[in-house]
This record gives sequence, structure tokens and C-alpha cells, in this order.
Amino acid sequence: MTGFARALVIAITVAPSLALPDDAFACTCPGHLSPQSAQPYRQWLDSFDGVVFRGTVVSKAVVVDGRIATAEYTLKVDRVWKGVTASELVVRTAADEGMCGIPFVRGRAYLIAADPPERPTTNICTEGRRYTRDERAFTDALGPGSLLPDRNSN
Repeated sequence: MTGFARALVIAITVAPSLALPDDAFACTCPGHLSPQSAQPYRQWLDSFDGVVFRGTVVSKAVVVDGRIATAEYTLKVDRVWKGVTASELVVRTAADEGMCGIPFVRGRAYLIAADPPERPTTNICTEGRRYTRDERAFTDALGPGSLLPDRNSN
């Protein structure tokens, strides 16, 4: 290969990366496998300082603070394993999947672990995601969760 041809190949390979904006990111997280027995689920839930629940997405709002966009999802709570007392809860995640945000879909139900409890936040790389990614394994280990008390009953 001639010097010119080599330079051309390098230019074609490198040029696209130079054209990317400064704030281009890609989310990469360590590969977390779901636990293989109930004991790790119980230990994690006992030590987790956050909320763990199953809920259905009812709305989404995007809040921009400078260059950071956060998606705030309101979920109707269906089942609770830890820390939830309200029938609806707002959970935050990065608005961009490239920043490890979770693209929740309106109308779909999700098993979610988020912390801290006073401002629940999650992303695809959190330890809680490792435990809640496989809902069947989670409920096999920890049971079906609890329903919230009916606040309208006397």
C-alpha cells in the first residue's frame, strides 16, 4: 500500500470520530448476572436503601438542567417490596440511553429498584437493576410483593 493510500485509509477511519460533538457518550456497564438463588435477593433487599416496586408508567416529563436532561417518569404503583407508601411515584433516569437512562414506555409495567427513597433514581448500571431485570426470578425469590393499603376503605 502506498503512503497516499495508507493516509487515505487513516483519514477515512479517523474523520468520522472527529466530527462527533464533544458531548457524545455511550453507556457501558459491567455485565451483571442475575443471582442464581433466593439468598442473594433477600440479602440485597435487606441492605438496599431505596424503593423496590412494580408500577405502570402513566407519564413522562423531561427536565433539563444545563446540559443534563433527566426523564421523570410517573408510575402507578401495583406491588411493593420496599419503601413505597404512595399510589404513584416519580422515578428519575437519564433522558438519554447513551447516558445509561432507561427508556420506560408509557402503559408498560416495570419492576424497579431506585434510590435514594426521597428522590428515586435508576439507570441500567445500578446494582438494583441486576436484581430486578429478571422479574420472574425476583418474584420466585421474594414473593409477589404487597398491595398498598386501600386508602378509600374505612
